[in-house]
Amino acid sequence: TSSLLYQLEQYYVDRLKPFVDVRKNRVDARKYFKKFAGKTDPWIDIALKPTREFNDNDRMFLLTNVWNAFGISEVMINRFPEYKKLKEKFASAGVNGLSEQDMREIKFWFYLANFDPDFLEARVRLATGVTIDVTDLIQKNGDGTYTLKKTIAEEDCNRVIAETFKILSAIVPIHKKLMYHPGTYKGQIEVITTPFYHPILPLIYDSDLGKFCQPNEAMPPRFHYPEDAEAQVAKAVSYYKQMFGLLPAGMWPAEGSVAHDVVSVFARQGIKWIATDEKILARSKPSGQPKYYPYALYAEHGSKESVVIVFRDTELSDKIGFVYQNY
Repeated sequence: TSSLLYQLEQYYVDRLKPFVDVRKNRVDARKYFKKFAGKTDPWIDIALKPTREFNDNDRMFLLTNVWNAFGISEVMINRFPEYKKLKEKFASAGVNGLSEQDMREIKFWFYLANFDPDFLEARVRLATGVTIDVTDLIQKNGDGTYTLKKTIAEEDCNRVIAETFKILSAIVPIHKKLMYHPGTYKGQIEVITTPFYHPILPLIYDSDLGKFCQPNEAMPPRFHYPEDAEAQVAKAVSYYKQMFGLLPAGMWPAEGSVAHDVVSVFARQGIKWIATDEKILARSKPSGQPKYYPYALYAEHGSKESVVIVFRDTELSDKIGFVYQNY
């Protein structure tokens, strides 16, 4: 998603980079707080702030915020018995039952538990040429769980931000490295994007299009700004070129939202294919079409403006996204 890439670069790469020493795995917290306190991900501020200086708001954010430090899946937290014990301790004793060291470890674990296991088990050279190695902090046990090798100090919480920065800085480079290039037939993956701010594009183009799928619903006054819809796609294409060095061939319409009227918008911006859900195909004409095929979609009969559209398997896609993550 274009806006996600933008946030990644702004909040995790550009704003952290001046303060991170990737060789020493250290963040200059004093200079960072002076310039960007409260202006990036608040979890960065929590990790860099000495735990002994936490106020009630910090403790609430860490422990009871909707997106709190224990808000990870059971599958994930079960990999880290020490982390799970802290969650159980908080559940039984509350915030007053946690020591300063407990909260220090909680904020540390929140980061480390979200690292890919590859980064926990061995030294890894990233696409940027930088190396990440946390094997001095954590070990893998015979039962597949991970435990600490040392008592966590504030400098370890500082370090985990530096390690996080290194990983996040490598997200775009690793995708660039693996990207498929049609001209040379080389590469492993195709990177697609969405209209820039992830809008429901047909409703920007013309909100009355909602009447096709919800004819019995009361509709708001008509919102009809096709030029804004065009700008969303154009801006995404431009940013993609800036990030990856070539133009996108495919685009996922945000939330799979499509309408015949916006085909020309994608086509004019050079998008060759889009994707949406099989339920769209099931309600399209002619009926009864097989879902495992690409279809050429023309803006209008006889038009040269066209894109290819493919349809995802609803059940499989939903299971990957919402069910299998808990296995």
